[in-house]
Amino acid sequence: MIRLKILVEGQTEETFIRDVLSPFFKSLGVDTTAVIVKTSPNKRGGTVKHLDLIKQLNALLKERNAWVSTFFDLYALHKDFPGLSEVKFKQLQNGKDKASYLEAKLKPCVCSPERFIPFIMPYEYETLLFSNPSQFLEWSNQEVVDNLIRIKQSFTCIENINNSRSSAPSIRIKYLVSDYEKTFHGPLIAAEIGIDTLRQESPHFNEWLCFIEQIPNSTQNK
Repeated sequence: MIRLKILVEGQTEETFIRDVLSPFFKSLGVDTTAVIVKTSPNKRGGTVKHLDLIKQLNALLKERNAWVSTFFDLYALHKDFPGLSEVKFKQLQNGKDKASYLEAKLKPCVCSPERFIPFIMPYEYETLLFSNPSQFLEWSNQEVVDNLIRIKQSFTCIENINNSRSSAPSIRIKYLVSDYEKTFHGPLIAAEIGIDTLRQESPHFNEWLCFIEQIPNSTQNK
């Protein structure tokens, strides 16, 4: 079975990959493991400087025949992330284009780019939860769900839900659902929404899954 290591920002993404994505990938012949990024010798989770990020990615890529990916939030990347300060990036208008631009900048930085599928979520993990706001009903009420739906409908795509760092998807959700806990509710709600709907509503996320789905074929053709 093909091995895929996904470097993630924290526990929420780790749980989402373990409980939701890993069973899906396994059915395709891809054994998936989430690895939380190391931000210090004794701490994991959060943002990391570019050079430290590359070291951790290269360490994963050096594992025999392992494919490597990432799951990082666009709005919370470290300020020295490649391409982030470029004028061309700042001129981009939508989340998908911004994420794709930075992924293209990151890919050639690693030791084995042919086995590296970078992924940056526009704008953060909670974007996916806007795929179907009705799934919040179990944890809130209809008024909250209606407000979340209105937010979703005010954007052309859920991947564009972020006008500033103070209006990221998680900030909007937390404002409406005061007891929302990212690491607990996030993966549960995503699981209830289901992969099919997540893919349909989030084109860049779907694009990432499509790349991973192609790994078995690309390996067989070598």
